[in-house]
Amino acid sequence: MCASLPVLKGAEGYTHFNRAFLLILMFVLLFASFLILSHGQVYNRSFCISSLYYCDSPFLAVKSPSSFEYVDVKFNVLLFDNDTAHFSCFFSANNTGATSIDELNVSFSLTSVINLQVNNETGPLYGTIIDTLSTKTVVRLNVSTLEPNYLYNFTVDFDTSQVVSLTTSYTQFSYVLKADVNMKSILFRVKLPPERFLYSGVDPLYPIDSLNFTDGSSLIFQWSLGLPEGGTELFVIRYQLSDAALGPQIFYFPVLYTTSSSPSPLLFVAIFLAGLVIGLFVFYLYHRTKLVETVTDTSLTLLNEAEIEILRFIASSENKRVTQKEIQKATNYSKAKVSITLSILEKKGFIKREPRGRNNIITLLKDVRL
Repeated sequence: MCASLPVLKGAEGYTHFNRAFLLILMFVLLFASFLILSHGQVYNRSFCISSLYYCDSPFLAVKSPSSFEYVDVKFNVLLFDNDTAHFSCFFSANNTGATSIDELNVSFSLTSVINLQVNNETGPLYGTIIDTLSTKTVVRLNVSTLEPNYLYNFTVDFDTSQVVSLTTSYTQFSYVLKADVNMKSILFRVKLPPERFLYSGVDPLYPIDSLNFTDGSSLIFQWSLGLPEGGTELFVIRYQLSDAALGPQIFYFPVLYTTSSSPSPLLFVAIFLAGLVIGLFVFYLYHRTKLVETVTDTSLTLLNEAEIEILRFIASSENKRVTQKEIQKATNYSKAKVSITLSILEKKGFIKREPRGRNNIITLLKDVRL
């Protein structure tokens, strides 16, 4: 007669736990790979510099950049409490070539530009065409004929929410100006909403060599610079409510953020990973209370039929505790055989015997399933 070998429930539990952990880990890695690939495709115009999202800002281009330059550029940015920004941009273009130019192109790598208006300051403007593409907004100005060494001044106004991002501890304005042609003089000015001050944490302002002042209700930051063709400059302001406006019970927790007002995709990833970690921790604690010390498969093969039958009887009893007489009665083995078998099982670590009067109480130490 061949009896089936016992299978340790604890060992099986550890096996399932390891398999489940590996499957979950593989899923997380696949999900992270997919996120990185999609992030690179969808957000390929953004990359991280010093923990700040670097987002392409309006860059300027012309039909003949080799014979064109901007002698004066002014950006006046007004930030609002609803996390939007109003841009008032002034451009003074100079045709430095030998031939005339009849069209100017101003490109903004922003897709949520609204209320866009173009006005001429000097010289005629015969029409404008606004093209909203998948990655940018292009404004085409028909100036008819812009003769060499002739200045043409115009303004572009618009609203956008892509330069303002939120966290629970501060609000961030970030903007990158890229010069596709030579820009001799640039004045970049940002006005914060009322009762807003620089963030008290790390790196609240970039570049740090700014001129800052107030109009009585709001802080204003201003930079003066020039950019050669192909040059870029990053502007960052991190700000928060004043201490009086914050109140006494404000708590800050850092979160992931983007350069738009919509929730960051990385925020959902962080929530998912946090839930996964908590779930694994709870899973581990639960099984830790269920799993007991296991033995090797080699020791299982050494169990004989009597040992298996006695273990099966003890495992099926209430509380995994029986008396030695109950084992003898259930198995019909002699008293000597039961005593010898129990001694062997005790040496192997399966059971524990405790004298109780003229009898012994047998307790199962290994949670087995037969």
